[in-house]
Amino acid sequence: TCNMLFILSPALSAWIAFILCRYISDSYSSALAGGYIFGFSAYILGQMQGHLHQVMVFPVPLAVYLVVRLYQGDIRSRNFIVAFALTLAAEFLIALEVFATMTLFGLLTVVLGLAASPNPSRRRIASVFRPLTIGYALAAVLVAPFIYYLFAPGNPQWGSMYSADPIGFVVPTSYFELGRLGLFKAIAARFPFDAFESDTYFGPVLIAIAALYARRHWREPFARMMIDALIIITVFSLGPMLHVMGRSVAGMPGAIITSLPLMSKATPARFAMYAFLILAIIITIWLT
Repeated sequence: TCNMLFILSPALSAWIAFILCRYISDSYSSALAGGYIFGFSAYILGQMQGHLHQVMVFPVPLAVYLVVRLYQGDIRSRNFIVAFALTLAAEFLIALEVFATMTLFGLLTVVLGLAASPNPSRRRIASVFRPLTIGYALAAVLVAPFIYYLFAPGNPQWGSMYSADPIGFVVPTSYFELGRLGLFKAIAARFPFDAFESDTYFGPVLIAIAALYARRHWREPFARMMIDALIIITVFSLGPMLHVMGRSVAGMPGAIITSLPLMSKATPARFAMYAFLILAIIITIWLT
């Protein structure tokens, strides 16, 4: 059963991300690339080495898809609340860490959208808060017996240990074919954490396309929100302390995140999953 779920989960995540990207771009072929980028990202490949609960992240793009449909007025509020609550409850029961981080970064993205949008769009964004709040409340009722464990004391604090190395954004690990080359293998061996937590390999192609997209569409509110969220999440993935090739260099804004009550047990390197979802949407729009 575990092996089957490990095999099916990346495809399921890719499929849901494809549906999201196709809805946003209205392009089937471009959305295929977006779904692949998310479902078979460095995050998924790394976590497939042993963290089933971290691989089953399909509720994340599904939640985003539901919110986007609500914003566009393509789903009734009642249907949204029920579907959104079930999606949240599913992620809560799969991985508390992912549930907490998706809530935080979802709120961050909404705030960035409010800041970047003109007044008419701001009112539309603000209108989704009520059904979102009701959805969370309904999800809390569904998982009420388990909420205690979200606040339970005594769990290990991994925030500083499993922080991303900035070099890991451009140097692949051995889970990629290029990462098996001697030079890359020697560099990756000096990352300050387990190999399967090296979740941040974007590669030069995705980074270049994201830069081109940002340069061309920076004045557009949606593009600015996406780029801002991508940069902020990437910085937060570096954790409370900047680690470069095993050396602690300086404090980072990620210390703010790991000091929050629900986030003190989160692993910063895993924030890359949200960066990959944003990259999937950006690449889809760019290809379209």
